[in-house]
Amino acid sequence: MGDHADLMVGFPFKSGQFLETSDNAIRLLRGDNVGQGSLRWQGAKYWPETAADRFAVCQLEADDVILAMDRPWIEAGLKYAYVRLSDLPCLLVQRVARMRGTKTLDTKFLRHVIGSPPFTAHVMSITTGANIPHISARDIARFHFGLPPLDEQRRIASILGAYDELIEVNRRRIAGLEAMARGLFEEWFVRFRFPGYENHKFVETPDGRLPEGWCHQPVFDAFAFLGGGTPSKVEHAYWSDGSVNWFTPSDLTKSRTLFMDQSELRITTEAVRRSSARIFPPDSVMMTSRATLGVISINTSEATTNQGFITCIPNDIVPRTFLYYWLLRNVPVFVNHATGATFLEITKGVFGRLPFLTPPPEIVTRFERLARPMHDAILTLERSNRSLAASRDLLLPRLISGQLSVAAVGREVEAAA
Repeated sequence: MGDHADLMVGFPFKSGQFLETSDNAIRLLRGDNVGQGSLRWQGAKYWPETAADRFAVCQLEADDVILAMDRPWIEAGLKYAYVRLSDLPCLLVQRVARMRGTKTLDTKFLRHVIGSPPFTAHVMSITTGANIPHISARDIARFHFGLPPLDEQRRIASILGAYDELIEVNRRRIAGLEAMARGLFEEWFVRFRFPGYENHKFVETPDGRLPEGWCHQPVFDAFAFLGGGTPSKVEHAYWSDGSVNWFTPSDLTKSRTLFMDQSELRITTEAVRRSSARIFPPDSVMMTSRATLGVISINTSEATTNQGFITCIPNDIVPRTFLYYWLLRNVPVFVNHATGATFLEITKGVFGRLPFLTPPPEIVTRFERLARPMHDAILTLERSNRSLAASRDLLLPRLISGQLSVAAVGREVEAAA
């Protein structure tokens, strides 16, 4: 890598001079801003625009490849991204690496090399540090990879980029649908601007002002929920050729999708029978209850979890989509009620005693009829993205090695698009 990529580490801007707003300021790209494949600007810090010219060498360009050097890999995956035009302008901060192509290496091809499983394996093998796992620029430069001729690199990057573009379009559609459904929930059940609210009577209650006919009840009385368990790891038969999805928090944090089709590990029905793991039906709502508390997904088939979950079972009065958004909305409440010295956890007992707002069934049913089709469309798009990503990741090593014809694959991608 070091012989072909232009690799640079950011500048140690003084945190005491960071700005919190973008007024007359330029964004600072820190490790916290690097996600899995894209940059995220929530909680961004800024630097005075008048002083930016002094740091011209730290200014990023479109297509630059970015890698976090502190905690470069987390459960959700490798912390790398590439710079889009919408991310500019921004300045590179210390402990973040910028990679750019040279006369022998196309920058867009480099992006896919950095995002490939072999590079992730390399990063995991070189990461050091007990308190803050980290890598160095020298470690990055030592990575070896296949380097086709420049023209072929560009053709490969174009093919793989087409997959990325399709995935990105789907992500934007998913974000739009999710925002619509979440906004509808908040409009009706948080701001109480449901259909006909103008003519609805509101009353003062011990829980605040509520529409007449709405009430709070303990979660225990609203819907069923359960925990999970881990079958004995000593019994290898429990983990061989299993057919039952067994989710761990890592499955959800890696995926960060609304729906989960499959877990990384599966267990046998005998393992379920001989452990505290319990099978729950499709369309249940799984929520992590410890450590990374409040990650929520919906399972699409029968499943179990380990003990790091509270799984909520929808019913006719509390249907799936309504339940999902109630949980999502109340994550800060769950965190406030969590306890633990090593990591925060909300117990099932505490969870069950929390108040659950119960609107009239006809309003919930009306919401479900509007919001559930949005979730169904999200599921279709998420499955499409999983398929596209799997195909893209399989293509890169085969295209580089010459196992697959670049021209033939290019024609197939054009036909699919």
